[in-house]
Amino acid sequence: SLMNRSRHGLGRVGDFEEAISLESIWELLKRKLRVETLKISGEPQQMISRVAICSGSGGSLIAQAIREKADLYLTGELNYHDHWAAREAGLAVIEAGHWATESCFVPLVAEYLEELFDGENLHIIRSGVTGEPYRLVR
Repeated sequence: SLMNRSRHGLGRVGDFEEAISLESIWELLKRKLRVETLKISGEPQQMISRVAICSGSGGSLIAQAIREKADLYLTGELNYHDHWAAREAGLAVIEAGHWATESCFVPLVAEYLEELFDGENLHIIRSGVTGEPYRLVR
C-alpha cells in the first residue's frame, strides 16, 4: 500500500510485503507502463522493500525519498545531479519517463470528473498525445 501523511502533496511511499529485486521491478514496469527503455541507477539484484514514487518530474522529492528510507525511487524524470544524490545515498532509481508515469492517470481523472459532475454541462476531452516529445536512439 502507498502511504502519505496527508492526502495532499506529491509523492507516496509504500512497502512490498516481500522484497523484490530491482531487475524484477524494472521488467514489470516496462510491461505495465508500456515503455521500451528506462533509466536505472542501482544494481539489478538489489532487493527492494520500500518504494517512493512521484509521477512526472520528481527531482524535488529525492531528499524526501531518502529521509523516508526508501530503497527505490520511481519517477518520470530526473536530472544528472538528482541521480548522483540518489546513488550517493544508496537509493536505487527508476526513471520511466514523464509521459509514461502520468498518462496512466488520465482515464482515472476523467472518470472521477465525469462522476463528480454527473448530469452537469461538462465535456471531458482526453489528450491524444502519446509518448515523450523526444526520441531515444541507440
